[in-house]
Amino acid sequence: MLDTFTFKIYVPSMHKYVRFGQFYNRHYKTILKYIQNNDDSGVSSYIDWLIDHLSSEDIINNINRVDKFIIILNLYIICVESHLNITLKCESTGKDFQYKVDLVDILDKITNIDVTEKKTINIDKTFIVVLGFPTKLHYKEVDDLVVDCVHNIKTRDRSFNINKFDNKHKKRLINELPATFLTNVYEYITDKSNKFHNVPFLTIRSPFDSNVESSNYTFSLVDNTFLHFIKSIFGESLKEVYDMYYLCISKLNIEPNFLETQMTVGESMILLKKYEHELSKQVEQQNTSPATNNNDVNMPLNVPYTGLDL
Repeated sequence: MLDTFTFKIYVPSMHKYVRFGQFYNRHYKTILKYIQNNDDSGVSSYIDWLIDHLSSEDIINNINRVDKFIIILNLYIICVESHLNITLKCESTGKDFQYKVDLVDILDKITNIDVTEKKTINIDKTFIVVLGFPTKLHYKEVDDLVVDCVHNIKTRDRSFNINKFDNKHKKRLINELPATFLTNVYEYITDKSNKFHNVPFLTIRSPFDSNVESSNYTFSLVDNTFLHFIKSIFGESLKEVYDMYYLCISKLNIEPNFLETQMTVGESMILLKKYEHELSKQVEQQNTSPATNNNDVNMPLNVPYTGLDL
């Protein structure tokens, strides 16, 4: 990864920074395809692949779902944009209003929540189970979440990281444990989930009605809210992405493969805004200059890649 730009992202459960490569247009487009196909499992699996592919270290089997959320949010902020403008409706007046979501603020709030605390359960004198934060971004059933919280099993002389096991083998192993074990798991999940319930990541109030209380939005460990938020920031339609591709290729003469594999969404939008600005200036100059026989707007045939790293 030394031949490309990398940046550091803090991974809370590992207590350290890890270097990541850039999140390019092709990655962005692939996530949109999964989202618009209503494939939550596909989105989750692709995010795992993306983290594993862009990371300078082999960390995918050692991080939890909060780490993954933080990594993806960092990638989005650095390679796409740091704010989102969303349209909401005032419940009392029915009027729409714009709200600017600060993704950096959300990132700070989530990063400061402790996600490293584990719980040790002694099954007997020689058999210990270690619980930790769930690792996946998407669960179809609560049982899958419970299974995913079991991170390590220790015997008298050995320790097994069962995050590397597939779900089928983990379930088979856990079914052999005493029934009281599940009570301990539910208590652990509830306790850790309360940490997120107590920290609203968004507080929104309608500007049209001062009597309405603010709405607080929180994350939870017991549902798929982390994944749902990720999907919400990738709110662009595929048509908009293909429109951007068309302009970059046809108007800026950027080579398609380079656009896909070497440019971020943020870089693409900077060049398009530059093109739009120059086009507007030329149109304005034509409108204010004496009439000529040539009414064409002359734009440069090639706009070079600027190398801007957002």
